[in-house]
Amino acid sequence: ASTYLISLSLGFILGAIVATWLVPLFSGILLYAVGILISKNLAYELALMSILSIVLIIALIIFLTLRKVNRIKPLEALNEGKKSTYFSSGLQVKLKNPLLFSRLSIKQFSAEAKQYLSSILVIVILFFFVLSLSSLSSLFTPDRMLREFYGFDYDLIVYYDPDALAEQETEFKNIMHEFTNIDDSFQIGIDVCEHDKELISLFVFEDLNKLTTLLDGRLPQEKNEILVTEFYAKREGLRIADDIQLNYVLDDGTKCTGEFIISGFFQSINYNGLVIALNQEGFVQLADRNPRGFSKSYLLTEPEKQREIVDKLQSSDFALTFDTKENLTSTAEGMNSVFQSLTIGSLLLSLLFVILSAYTVCEKIFAKESIDYGVMKAIGISNHKIKSLFTKRFLFLAISGIIIGYILYHLLAQGFLALIGSFFGVSRVEAHPSFVIILIVAILFILVFYLVANFIARKIKDLNPRELINQGN
Repeated sequence: ASTYLISLSLGFILGAIVATWLVPLFSGILLYAVGILISKNLAYELALMSILSIVLIIALIIFLTLRKVNRIKPLEALNEGKKSTYFSSGLQVKLKNPLLFSRLSIKQFSAEAKQYLSSILVIVILFFFVLSLSSLSSLFTPDRMLREFYGFDYDLIVYYDPDALAEQETEFKNIMHEFTNIDDSFQIGIDVCEHDKELISLFVFEDLNKLTTLLDGRLPQEKNEILVTEFYAKREGLRIADDIQLNYVLDDGTKCTGEFIISGFFQSINYNGLVIALNQEGFVQLADRNPRGFSKSYLLTEPEKQREIVDKLQSSDFALTFDTKENLTSTAEGMNSVFQSLTIGSLLLSLLFVILSAYTVCEKIFAKESIDYGVMKAIGISNHKIKSLFTKRFLFLAISGIIIGYILYHLLAQGFLALIGSFFGVSRVEAHPSFVIILIVAILFILVFYLVANFIARKIKDLNPRELINQGN
């Protein structure tokens, strides 16, 4: 019992050290994603309560397990639990040619099925976890952030005063054309409205064909049609073709009400997914005015000139607010680096856990089957053949765990990633680790199990058949 409690204490200490490093990283991610600044300090009181609960549960399990101590027979204890697997337990399989060694493996596997299955379960969970984290690191790439999560593509966004658009845009274009040309541009108005007493952000598109994240349905074709984020629709129980009432409050406090039809769903990481998109005519129908915020997005012939343009705008006292794809790119790259670090860290910890698990299981299995191996040596089977029989069985375990883990990943990963995406207001997440990553992780897990089993199997050459057989009698 003391050994388990010491191990538990070490685990909590290491966990606190890792959490001290991870919490500040996730604080920055959540600030960007949901606009909430969380504390970078550890919640020691809550953690202590959780630790005490876990300790009580484990102590209860240890107590129930140690009740079996009274059932241990002195002779079995002196014999270190070693007994012939063939004669004591397992499936009733006759050991004969052909397939003698396959029959023996089935016999031994069935005799210690719990040990073997627990090893497979460990590999399944760890493989699934590493692949899921690897998928997350592939999400936060600059291109995917814009194309799949942001809602529209751009190189530069400038926020204009609607009443002085012509003059301000001329000033901006004069600076822009010193460096590159404009391939495309489109207007997006920004405002807020109410739905069921909740504030919702409005994206008012000059051309809704610029929207890149339509998921279901179609783009609005009439002024009374809108798009709603699937994240918000699921939360509110809305469906395509449903009527929805929006309220808009004018500057003088007057409330305007408009009835709209949902023509489709889209997704956007903006404003934590609480966004409605509509065309200019639809907004005028609702508010009878232009949006309070007004921006224009530009796609450049030479996007790499963004930094030079920004430096020029800042040095020329350009009064308007602007943003660049480069800023979003740096944020995405930072988040990507965090998840890549987590993936590498989880892989290293998983390999360590696999080593410990494999070593423990191999030791226990070898101790229980050593008499069988002594009998095999006594009838003339070579050490190499017995060693190969032992290691191949654990290779089979590792490969089985990898296959099941991969199947489990394909079945559950989308739900897991969707849960992560929901924190950012994203409802659909398609992410798959590269084949190279899957192959590397699988090979590492299999190699670790093989090396550990091979290391334990070296003891076979030191087995004395006569002594082992005498111990079994």
